[in-house]
Amino acid sequence: MLLALVGVVAPAWAEDSAAQPHLPVKDNKVTITSTLTMNENAVVPNATFNYSIAPADEESELTSTSGMPVYAGVTDAVTLSPTSVNFSNKGLTSTENTGEKTKTITAKLSAEIKTSLFKAPGIYRYKITQTPSGLDGLNVTYKELFLDVYVENEENGGSGYVVKGCILRTEAGSGEKTAGFLNKYVTHKLTITKVVKGNQGDKNKDFNFTFTIKGADGESYEYATVKNGATTMSQTGTVKILSQIDLAVSGPVLF
Repeated sequence: MLLALVGVVAPAWAEDSAAQPHLPVKDNKVTITSTLTMNENAVVPNATFNYSIAPADEESELTSTSGMPVYAGVTDAVTLSPTSVNFSNKGLTSTENTGEKTKTITAKLSAEIKTSLFKAPGIYRYKITQTPSGLDGLNVTYKELFLDVYVENEENGGSGYVVKGCILRTEAGSGEKTAGFLNKYVTHKLTITKVVKGNQGDKNKDFNFTFTIKGADGESYEYATVKNGATTMSQTGTVKILSQIDLAVSGPVLF
């Protein structure tokens, strides 16, 4: 009697939700986001953020909590595009955050995976580094993230490899899953109120107020004027006030 033994081996991460890839791969590409959140009336800063990707090759960066070994990424097997983002560029998605009076601008980075450069299945880890500009008022949540690429054998007996999913973590091995980099741009609100008293005071007359913004050397500033629900952008320091006006000024400034 002839017995045929058929074994089906499932990836170890299939039963471990913490190790379950959460970023889908389409056409060998995975999307990573970088966001900048600011006051809804703030001026979007003209500042460049740079990004780079490299194999995570330090021993402390190759830890694993799933029981599966993690390998340093293969050089040039994963590339990042674009490698820089300016959030003031047109074409980026801007979303109003309801109830928070903020807006979030989202840029998308594409990590392209070259499966032909891998020599064996496994979990390969890469470190993605964000280098922000030296912008006043910028709060960076993560300077680096770790991308785990899950390389599997081709189905139906193929000799090549496929990648169906990836994990992006805030720390190597044990960090929380994330969709990308989170950044905040802090602005300051200055409310100027004019009170006219007396029975001969003209309450319909505009008054000029001049204010001075002191920021870092070499930086230029704009402010957003919110008056009667309308927002006006300006780079001058004189405003006309009828009764009350709000100024949203970018960066940590002194008045």
